[in-house]
Amino acid sequence: ISDAAGNAATQASVSLSLDRTAPSANSIDIDSSATHDNDGSVDLTLASTDTNTLEMKISNTGDCSAGTYEAFSTTKNGWSHGVSNGTATISAIYRDAAGNESSCVTDTIIHDAVAPTGTSISIAGAAAYTTTDGITLTLGATGASHMYITNTAGCGSGGTEEAYATSKAWTLGQTNGTATVYVKFRDLAGNESACINDTITHDNIAPTVTVTNSGWVNASNYTAYTVTGACNENSRTVTIGGSVAGSGSCNGTSYTATINYTAIADGASAISITADISDVAGNNATQATATLSKDILAPSLSITDNGGVHIVNEGGYTVQGGCADATSGSTSQSVTITGTNSDSINCDGTNFSKSLDFSGASEGTITINASVTDVAGNTANATFSPTKDTIPPVDGGFEPLPGFSAAGLPLSWTDGSSGDATGFII
Repeated sequence: ISDAAGNAATQASVSLSLDRTAPSANSIDIDSSATHDNDGSVDLTLASTDTNTLEMKISNTGDCSAGTYEAFSTTKNGWSHGVSNGTATISAIYRDAAGNESSCVTDTIIHDAVAPTGTSISIAGAAAYTTTDGITLTLGATGASHMYITNTAGCGSGGTEEAYATSKAWTLGQTNGTATVYVKFRDLAGNESACINDTITHDNIAPTVTVTNSGWVNASNYTAYTVTGACNENSRTVTIGGSVAGSGSCNGTSYTATINYTAIADGASAISITADISDVAGNNATQATATLSKDILAPSLSITDNGGVHIVNEGGYTVQGGCADATSGSTSQSVTITGTNSDSINCDGTNFSKSLDFSGASEGTITINASVTDVAGNTANATFSPTKDTIPPVDGGFEPLPGFSAAGLPLSWTDGSSGDATGFII
């Protein structure tokens, strides 16, 4: 430029750069490509390739129509996307120094602030008892992606987070007592449910049962024989088997069961007994057994008629007879004598015999009662009633009758006791 006088100014010049290329390779990433968040505040990672990129504009519109340009940065933390329990879209656009704008780029994330719901846990199909520590858990939760199972209360330790599943093999942490398993659930947004639990009683200790019966079933009890024994499971049923089935109830220490052995034939070792019991957990006791014999026939018993008791034998009158039992036996069993005199006489399996003193007994009828019980407990009875007469006949005296001489004198006498005198001595 020059003035009116013709003076020329020193020439001025400037150099300009021409940039018609918008920033490229533009991107936005929310929370390191996470799919969910639960607090509405996210961290953004931004990228744009342009040596002249100077600014960026971030907005929640999804089309970059809102927002304000600010200096470009590769990160922007704590961005609030403004969406509650839904899908949030965040957009970014970049501008270089020449004013060229990039295309609008977006990323999405699902906001979820609701913890999994409908949570549940069931041990061994909701069973009350188990005999093994290896069980199966049944689990449930709506919206869960992960679960944390432990034997520690509070779900704070003792487990490992794993993918959510509705079934899980698990080992109980307690044995022979109440076992508790805990679980909490987490969704993809990181929301955790409350820690819940289920319990089960573990019991692998078998109960015990015995049969205390032995010996014989006899005529007095074979239709209602009482089987007895010890047991340690209160209110549980003791099942009787063997020759005849039946049952009894355990009171915590013992049981009784009434069994009818009518159908069992007499004989040694004719009856077998088994006893079984299980506890509420399903543990079975070792089976108890016993063998009984049956004899419902009374032994045979008789008293031999040895005539009356008189002055010669009253101090040693022989009481004897037969005694036998074909089934359980009567050998070495005592024949009990009662009545006028009492004593006990051993039966040798066929006979019994003993001399008894009746000298102190009154004149007249003597009662001898005999009783014997066989090995099985069946009793037989017999009775014998001899007469005691130890009084001598009374001398009636004599006088010659008219017309008789002393040499042919008839004699007469009177028995002063029983009237059965049979002769006399002159």
